[in-house]
Amino acid sequence: MSVKRNTGSTGVFAGFYDALNDREYYSVYADFILRTLKDRGVSPGSHVLDLACGTGEMSVILKKSGYRVCALDISSEMLTEASTKAYSEGIDDILFTCQDMRDFSLYSKTDAVVCIYDSLNHLMSRGDIVSAFSHINAAMSEKGCFIFDMSTKHRYADVYADNTFTVEDGDVFCVWENAFDEKRNVCDFLLTFFKERPDGLYERYEERQKQKYYPENFIIKALTDAGFINVVKISDTDVFGSYPDAEVGIRDVYVAEKA
Repeated sequence: MSVKRNTGSTGVFAGFYDALNDREYYSVYADFILRTLKDRGVSPGSHVLDLACGTGEMSVILKKSGYRVCALDISSEMLTEASTKAYSEGIDDILFTCQDMRDFSLYSKTDAVVCIYDSLNHLMSRGDIVSAFSHINAAMSEKGCFIFDMSTKHRYADVYADNTFTVEDGDVFCVWENAFDEKRNVCDFLLTFFKERPDGLYERYEERQKQKYYPENFIIKALTDAGFINVVKISDTDVFGSYPDAEVGIRDVYVAEKA
């Protein structure tokens, strides 16, 4: 096997992201989010911000469910994937914006913010979390609903730990190496992708990422300080219990309301 190696590209992950994720898992998660939005009075027709939208899977689901959607991500490569996906579904009115979740602004207030799939765990300091929550609160209308998840300590210490995983999907093969520093609560990821080209050769790509664990008491205090009330934490067991292939105990889902 001949391999061409590319390293150091921060945009590599975007092109492989969907191949590594289960769309049915997204669908189950979306059902929970849509129910929660309606329960909190955010009905179809309302504005929803998909924060750290990635490749836009949830953005498209929200739009198809009747919401007016703004999709924000710091990665222009992810936004390219997301907009391409939306257009392929015949959707041309999602507003895509390239901004940092720690410091962003919208043209108008949003009725809800959704931030899923460990996106906030990519922030590397408590100050980053505080800043993100503050900007999220400022972007929301009165009594707006904020739904997000955070990875648990169990996920980093026991599931990822210092383990290596392999994932294969069609012509994409991924080796996922992990290293968790328990003192800093930081998990380092090295993802190596191999993608087959039309000529039968394989290209190799590498992506390095970090995520950080934050305890529940800090998250709730940061939310309260930012102006959120009625904070509820929900175990992923209750969110994905109906989906037999879902790993549970790896995420906590939070729902909060703007005061």
